[in-house]
Amino acid sequence: MESSAALSADSLEAPTYAFSAEDFRKFPLLAGLAHESQREVFAQAKRRDFAGGKTIFTAGDEEDWTYFLLSGKLELRTGDVKVRSIEAGSEAREPLAPETPRTVGAHALTDCSILCIPTSFLEAAGAITSKEEVYAVTEFHSNDNFENQVRFSILEEFANDKFEVPSLPEVALKIRKAVEDPDITAAAVERLVAADPAVTARLLQVANSPAYAGSKKIESCRDAVTRLGLPTTRELITGLLLRNLFDSKIPAISQRLKAVWAHSTHVAAIAFQLAKMSPAFNPDRALLAGLVHDIGTLPVLKKIEADWELVRSADELERLIGQLRGEVGALVLRHWDFSEDIVKTALEAEDWHRDHEGPADYCDLIIVAQLFSYMGTPQFSKLPTVGTLSAFKRLNLENVDPEQTLGALDRARTSIDELRRILA
Repeated sequence: MESSAALSADSLEAPTYAFSAEDFRKFPLLAGLAHESQREVFAQAKRRDFAGGKTIFTAGDEEDWTYFLLSGKLELRTGDVKVRSIEAGSEAREPLAPETPRTVGAHALTDCSILCIPTSFLEAAGAITSKEEVYAVTEFHSNDNFENQVRFSILEEFANDKFEVPSLPEVALKIRKAVEDPDITAAAVERLVAADPAVTARLLQVANSPAYAGSKKIESCRDAVTRLGLPTTRELITGLLLRNLFDSKIPAISQRLKAVWAHSTHVAAIAFQLAKMSPAFNPDRALLAGLVHDIGTLPVLKKIEADWELVRSADELERLIGQLRGEVGALVLRHWDFSEDIVKTALEAEDWHRDHEGPADYCDLIIVAQLFSYMGTPQFSKLPTVGTLSAFKRLNLENVDPEQTLGALDRARTSIDELRRILA
């Protein structure tokens, strides 16, 4: 526990306590930073623990620290007069008394953990333009630009559990739940699939595609489920039905959603083939990871449909998507009960230089698949080479050389193109 009465800049030289990236992203001001800025600010952040009854900071402080309440309950005071009590959670999403000098002090009512970040780093990262503005991140005025309004509106809805998360189609939900039952039979799953003729037709297409085809063409739903197996059927049905969500009545949004889905299907098909080259990955799971890695773009675009006329440029729209799709995508996937290895692809698959301890994960696979998907496009020249990616080195593919891997993907082009066609 913190032994000093108040937390000053000097006291931050003492040993720090651990906090997670998930703790960091609970706060809209921090979650809204660009990924690279998040990493830089995260590296400067420190956690301090205070016992109940201790002073966290005092009125009149001017030190260069911005404070966030991670856990516990505290009280803001002016002298001995209580101004407000704050408990960690939805009511503590913003910085504590960020004005300079501070007009109130903070005192721990219970044991408290505080996230401390140098205010100068938040300014440099573009989160705030002055210490006085840090407290107003969710208050909008008529002269705010639309990009910031949408950004902070969504983050505030996150914090208050009011964000409307898109629902998985009913058939996908039923099948995902059914396959979790250890006693479920292929016949029972087949009946669920067969209840939707369109889904049955598409599942047959997949089962007979080069990626899955056996020596004999199959023509029944039951045979398709039997050939594919229950886990594969679950992942494929989910992927096939996701396409239905990517639509809008506004032509510009509809076009952008179609582009996202086209990119996702391309990445998914490449990830499927890459997973076949590595025993560490399940190809069907890799396919699904590729399909959902950009899912955060969907609710962001749906959010702004009603105010579409306020979007002034394509650049403004892309900045908004770039800022929000990772965190929004993670929220959606967790709402759908996807496992954290898939959630991580939404959060981190745009970080080309992502590095981590331990073996390769599905996010590594999607990063590499994305890079291969951009080959032959103008964007590719702006990206790092495959061989320099930490993600590629961790994959430990059978073809360890990037050119050999590319050759293997070229030989699988028929399978990749067919999968893209079916998914699209």
